[in-house]
Amino acid sequence: MLFKNIDIIVLSINKWFPLIENKAKELYNNFKNTNIYLQLIDETEIKFGIGTLRDDLYKLINFYPTGNEVSRPKTIEKQVITNPDCPTYSHYIELTIGPGKTYKFIPVLYSDTPYNNGGLFFEYMNYGMYAIEKDYNTGNYVPKIDPVTKDYIFIDPHDYREYFVKIGENASEDTHPEMIIGASFMDVYNIPTLDLLIKLKQQLS
Repeated sequence: MLFKNIDIIVLSINKWFPLIENKAKELYNNFKNTNIYLQLIDETEIKFGIGTLRDDLYKLINFYPTGNEVSRPKTIEKQVITNPDCPTYSHYIELTIGPGKTYKFIPVLYSDTPYNNGGLFFEYMNYGMYAIEKDYNTGNYVPKIDPVTKDYIFIDPHDYREYFVKIGENASEDTHPEMIIGASFMDVYNIPTLDLLIKLKQQLS
């Protein structure tokens, strides 16, 4: 297990960027939101080019870095809904959606209709994933086009049991890896005797 409690996040921040440790503690105490920690760590990584905490946490639920910001499929490019907690498209999960069809997928929020007249958010919001592949000319990942249909490959990951096996089934969030890890982090933080549960599981395994 990568972390047992909140202290490891504070220790990581202290190791990488001591100047923001107190601010991070203050923000966490005020908002109880792990995204704040990861965003601060992101700033550290971008500024100094060090640290891999976000990638390490994402790997726990089988999301892996692409190494580049992946563009969105052109068919939904103008209808993508940006989540301020996780605005990047740079981590994928590998899923099998049929015989011989194992692809890398990136999560995306989007509207299925042009956003013209307002309305309730959840009436037009859709969650899905699109397949990506490596462009060997550039070395970057790009949206994959199905060679048969000549269209982008979209799925709803909730339709695939493998998805839940890979991300775990105990989190209240099951969309973007940032949200999954954030919810799991809070579950860990809110269990006062987590070590007991871990030991009990080990005994029963």
